[in-house]
Amino acid sequence: MKKILLLTLALALVLSSMALAEQKRPDVKDGVIQNASRIVLSGTLDANSPTWNRGFNNVDPPAPGCDFPLSDSSDGQYYEVFCIEVTDQNPVEAIVDPAATTIGDTHMELYCDPFDPANPLENAVFSDDDDGDGLFSAFTLDDNLVLSPGEQYWLVLTTFSPGDMGDFAIDTSDNVMMCGGVSAEGQSWTEIKALY
Repeated sequence: MKKILLLTLALALVLSSMALAEQKRPDVKDGVIQNASRIVLSGTLDANSPTWNRGFNNVDPPAPGCDFPLSDSSDGQYYEVFCIEVTDQNPVEAIVDPAATTIGDTHMELYCDPFDPANPLENAVFSDDDDGDGLFSAFTLDDNLVLSPGEQYWLVLTTFSPGDMGDFAIDTSDNVMMCGGVSAEGQSWTEIKALY
């Protein structure tokens, strides 16, 4: 009798599991993710960071042909470099966030690929010193910095003066993504599910 009761109970569990499985329909609804955020490039410049002899030009417009004129500036600034790409030919933004940055004075430069910190005056696209909040750097829409999709670029965040250190964050426009990465703009659930 116990065996019949156990078999009946096991059969009931199997049938209820099958009924639940039949009720679940596949997830085929496609929806756009709301409030897709921009990527934020962040880091810390400290005594372990590499140094270079950065260039300077806070006057000329962007040079998409990789021939932005930089002049030799002071030497020995800490820096960090990020490989970025763009998803379209709209102007890009990269703005140092004052709420998340403890460096006293930033400087930002953009280079075509390849970037060589030993030759900081070559292959540049644009440079900015203080177009952001206070002494912080910013590439704004007014700069009309238009890049080519499918190309790699190197965004360099550096200090204005040698010896300056601290944390930083750079907010970017929706058309910027990390090299080989996924942009934050226009992702749908179907596109994300396809990654798995």
